[in-house]
Amino acid sequence: AVVSTQSTGDQLDAKSYAQLLIELISRATIVDHSSDPCDQHFISQGEEILVLYYYQRDSRESKQALAIAGCLNLWNVDKVRGMFNGVLRTHFRGNQLLIVGSMTKYGKQFMPKDVKPFRIAKYKDEIDSEQ
Repeated sequence: AVVSTQSTGDQLDAKSYAQLLIELISRATIVDHSSDPCDQHFISQGEEILVLYYYQRDSRESKQALAIAGCLNLWNVDKVRGMFNGVLRTHFRGNQLLIVGSMTKYGKQFMPKDVKPFRIAKYKDEIDSEQ
């Protein structure tokens, strides 16, 4: 698989893109996970690399990523587009934003133990009833 990077337009193979994600996530500033991603002031204008982690039951689930994308007005459709191994990489208010699943290899490797992944209320009741 070949992936086109947003910032440079370069094309990377899947292995190179996975390495790029590791580099970006390892350097990224973790957004405040106690705040509400649906709040209009959630992320300020800037030029940072930011990461947020979303809740997953397993590494293939993307409901919370879809809900977060909707909250941020990235798009509002029924399927997450542009996801690579549970990571959505986009730009938001001038920042490079990485939306990372908690059960992905990236979430397991980089999400600090004290960070509680985002669970948007739209799906929270559904998630709570499954536990």
